[in-house]
Formats: sequence, C-alpha cells, structure tokens
Amino acid sequence: MDLAIYQTYFNSGIYSKTLKGDPNRGKSGEEVETAITSLTRLIQEKEKDIEPSLRSECYLKLGQWHYEHKVNINEEDYKVIMQNCEKATTIDAKNQEGWHFYSLMNYEASIFYSKRLHEEF
Repeated sequence: MDLAIYQTYFNSGIYSKTLKGDPNRGKSGEEVETAITSLTRLIQEKEKDIEPSLRSECYLKLGQWHYEHKVNINEEDYKVIMQNCEKATTIDAKNQEGWHFYSLMNYEASIFYSKRLHEEF
C-alpha cells in the first residue's frame, strides 16, 4: 500500500474501530495487536514521508491503544507507552492531546511505581 492509502486507512477510523466496542478488549486483543503491528510497520516503512503532525498522531495512537487494550499494565507496558508518548510530543510539540495523554501516563506510572515500592517494604 502506498502512503496515501495508509493515511486514508488511518484517518478513516478503521484502526480506532478495532478498540471501540470490541468485546475482547483487554482479553486476547488480537485485532488490537494487528492494528498496533500495522501502524508500527507503517511508521517504520514511511517515517520520512509522513508529515510530522500525522506521525505524531500515529505514535500517540500506538501509546493509547497499548494502554487501552491491557488489563494489567506492567513495567514493560509503561515503557512502551511512555516511549510512544515521548515520540509523539517530540515530533509535534503542539500536539495537545499528546501532551495530555503523556501527563496522564506519567501520573499513572508514578502511582504504579509508588505501589510497587510500598509493596517491597
């Protein structure tokens, strides 16, 4: 597929439909994993050709989807989510939704690590 088709596919909401109303969300998440894999491949193959604001949105979606389809988020999940948020906000510093989600994930990660630290002692 060429870039125009990917952009149409992404902008049409086909990827986001994978999460909305999916009864398997948080369980197997096979469709979500397929969407994440496809979008990751798109970014890797066409990174130089994708305009910065769209590339930022792609990284943001990767982070959001990874967060939304997990039931019990672990340390590795937070690393992946935070890396995608960082890329989204670095590529497009004006991406308000990216900054909002990044701050939300920082807050949730701090709670996760606080609980883990408390359990260790």
